[in-house]
This record gives sequence, structure tokens and C-alpha cells, in this order.
Amino acid sequence: MDLSCEIVNKSEAHIPSDSDSIEKFNELLNTINLWRNDMNSNIMSIRDEIKNDMNSNFMSIREEIKNTLSDIQSEIKSLREEQATLRQNVSNINIELSSLQNSIQFQSDEHGTLKHRVDEIARVAGEQTTSATAGLQYRIDSLEQQARQTNVEICNVPERRNENLIGIIEAIGTAIRFPISKADIVSIHRVPHAHSTNDRPKNIIAKFSTRIQRDNIIAAYRKAKSLREKDDSPVLVIRGEDDLKKLRITKKK
Repeated sequence: MDLSCEIVNKSEAHIPSDSDSIEKFNELLNTINLWRNDMNSNIMSIRDEIKNDMNSNFMSIREEIKNTLSDIQSEIKSLREEQATLRQNVSNINIELSSLQNSIQFQSDEHGTLKHRVDEIARVAGEQTTSATAGLQYRIDSLEQQARQTNVEICNVPERRNENLIGIIEAIGTAIRFPISKADIVSIHRVPHAHSTNDRPKNIIAKFSTRIQRDNIIAAYRKAKSLREKDDSPVLVIRGEDDLKKLRITKKK
């Protein structure tokens, strides 16, 4: 009995009073508040540091992005300017090519026109040359014909060294009973044969002063009957060189 009372008394002796508990509780609250304030202060400080760091990093990143965008925009502007210059150059090249094509076409047309003119001039010149040549040939033939109208060709007269052709033609005149003088003869000569293998005497060409005289010789030849062989074959042949008359007279060897 006494022992239990003593224990109870001891227990009661260790139980604090309400005022002490409240005081300790307040102290604890104060301590907690201090901790909380410190923690809040630390949190705010950390948050401010993080915010400042984030703001600083954001500003740096934004500046970098801004600079990068500015560089990109500058490059794009430069590329656009180069593209515009390139387009202008291409346009100028196209204009030059078009002008060159027009020039080539013009030159081709001019060449075609010039070729046509040259061909036309060549054709006309050819026709005129042909006509002029034909006219000239006709005049030459006419002049030669006129020149031959006073000529006679004498064939089969034997050739002799140092022969006197004028004497021969005078003898022929005596034979046909038509006197021929030296004054009547403009020129006289022998002409080569067309073929070198021809062994007959070269023909004699005698040119007289007038055609009438040549015609009189022809008329005298036609009357000369005594100068033929018995078989009536000609030994001496005389031909007028004009294309209108050819004569034959004969003379005994």
C-alpha cells in the first residue's frame, strides 16, 4: 500500500505543468517557424538564382537566335539579289540569243537573196554572152566569108624548091585564057594539109583584089576545055574558098 502511493507520487512529480508545456510548444513553433522562414528564404534565393540564370540564358539564347535569324535573313537577301541578278543575266542572254537568231536569219535571207541575184545575173550574163558570142561568131564568119569571096584554092600543083607561086598563077591564067598579073594578086601561099600523112602537094591559096576578078577566073575555067585529060578527069583543081561556089579547072602535067 505505501509502496504504490510512493510510485504514484513520483510519477506525479515528473509530469510538467501546463505552462511549461505551452512554453516548450511555443518554442518548438518558433523554431519551426524559423526553419520555415529560413527554408522559404533559401527557396526564394534559389528560385531567384534559377530565375536569374534562366533569364540570363534565355536572353543569351534569344540574342543568339536573333543574330542567327539576322544572318539567315542577310543570306536570304543576298541569295535573292543573286537570283535577281541571275534572272536578269538569263534574260539578257535570251535577248542576245534572240537577236543573234534574228541576225542569222537575216544573213541567211540576205544570202538566199544574194544567191538568187547572182544566179539570175549569171543566167542573164550567160544568155548575153551566148548571144554576144553567137553574134561575134556570125560577124567573124561573115568577115571570113567576105574575105574568102576573093580567094581561090588551087590543088594538085606539084611542089618545087624555091618555086615562084606568082609565076604559077600567071601560067594558070594563060592556060585558061584569062591573063592574071602580079598586081591582081593580093597574097598567095601554100597551106598545110589537115593530116600529116597526106603526101599530095600542099594547096595554094591565092587572094585577088576583087571578087569580080575571082569570078572572072571561075568563068574562064568553065570555058577551058583543052586542059582536061582524055577521060575528062581533073589534074589540077581550083576551088573558090567561099561556101557558095567551088570550082574545078584542069591543067596537063
